[in-house]
Amino acid sequence: MKRPLAQALPGLVALLCFFLAPLSLGAKDGGTVVTVGSKAFTESHVVAEITAQLLEHKGYAVHRELGLGGSLVTLEALKNGDIDLYPEYTGTIAQVVLKNPNLRGEALHTSLGALNLKNAVALGFNNTYALAIPSSLAEDLSIWSISDLTGFPDLRAGFSLEFLRRPDGWPALREHYQLTQVATGMEHALAYPAMAKDQLDITDAYTTDGELKRYEVTLLDDDKQYFPRYDAVLLARADLAPEVEKVVQQLSGKIDEDTMQALNQRVSDGGESPREVAADFLARASWLEPEQSKRLMPAPPGRMKRIGGYTLTHLKLTVTALLLACVV
Repeated sequence: MKRPLAQALPGLVALLCFFLAPLSLGAKDGGTVVTVGSKAFTESHVVAEITAQLLEHKGYAVHRELGLGGSLVTLEALKNGDIDLYPEYTGTIAQVVLKNPNLRGEALHTSLGALNLKNAVALGFNNTYALAIPSSLAEDLSIWSISDLTGFPDLRAGFSLEFLRRPDGWPALREHYQLTQVATGMEHALAYPAMAKDQLDITDAYTTDGELKRYEVTLLDDDKQYFPRYDAVLLARADLAPEVEKVVQQLSGKIDEDTMQALNQRVSDGGESPREVAADFLARASWLEPEQSKRLMPAPPGRMKRIGGYTLTHLKLTVTALLLACVV
């Protein structure tokens, strides 16, 4: 009984490889596969999708690893080679990655190089941290700056888990301003609705949050200049292929604060997906070549084509499972 199985095994393996090959990730014609990552919030998803789609329409195969987590998790994925680049911010790089909040400009680039990392492109917007409170509360208590919070120790503070933990987050901010509020952790996406329901008084915010235009909140003035600039960049491995870096360099300075906030709002309030928003942004980009811009939003496949594609994929997966069972 063993001999026929041994004789049949090579054929079964060959058949298995035949069916698995179309399902595997790989570059067209054996070219470069670029893995784009993101952190676990809307803006990071949108920028990662813009990057991924631009690369795809330049002929690269792109693998997405989106929503990996906070800065430290995503950074480790980059260092380990699990991803090739992801959206990050200079303030985070200085404070969290390089452990030196005073690093700027060329000194920051040099320090990144020592870690085999580099800023592949500066995107053009500054998304710094801020503290936000309901506008009605700001009016009632005349709270306009972070320093004003010292007079109201009983205000309810709820911050994202990352802001509670990171070295440039709540612990150091509290010490810098001598604040005494007791903070709890919560998902960032739940903070604004909690404020609207009078369940929360203070939260951390990003200055390009899409929710800022929807909810009536006031961003407090950082009067003691605690928060550094958080200029958005694509952080990459130092061995990122030069031709890939040349493609993403097209995004240099092409996204300002208002644009980023509007893109975020389309996801948070408009119900669009980051993929849809990214495709529309690229299709409307005046800085792209006209022919390239036309290719960025291909017509969706027809119904019969979609059904056919789903059926073929299902058949391949079914046959693969059957062949695996035979091998076992």
